[in-house]
Amino acid sequence: MRRLWNNPLWDEESEERMEINIAPLVDVVFLLLVFFMVTSVFQRTNGLEVQLPMAKSAKPVMEQLQLVVTSNGRLCCEGREFPLTQTRSVLTAELRGRPRPVMVMADGAVPTGVLVKVLDECRLAGATELSVGANLK
Repeated sequence: MRRLWNNPLWDEESEERMEINIAPLVDVVFLLLVFFMVTSVFQRTNGLEVQLPMAKSAKPVMEQLQLVVTSNGRLCCEGREFPLTQTRSVLTAELRGRPRPVMVMADGAVPTGVLVKVLDECRLAGATELSVGANLK
């Protein structure tokens, strides 16, 4: 059999088609997949959507208990919604086993009076480090 073109994947002597071994390529793809899965950072969702105010002096905090306050006065901590009257009991239960900083992430439309009540309840629940969340400007 005579060919008119030069095919590098064809062995002239045995007239058999040579194949490319893709096993190393598959290994590399799986290693990259594992690498990106291990190094990726997942953002924890708070359960409620809020529009945080902007602040130039804001800085990221890693391990804290997040308390979300929406513009209509709903509160959420660790995915559980509750009214303002239960803030102290919920935070006391959350901080009992593992004391950590508490970040109040209040919507920009939350009245100052409500925010002060939430912060006061956090202090009464035993929160020693307390901060208010904001977006970086």
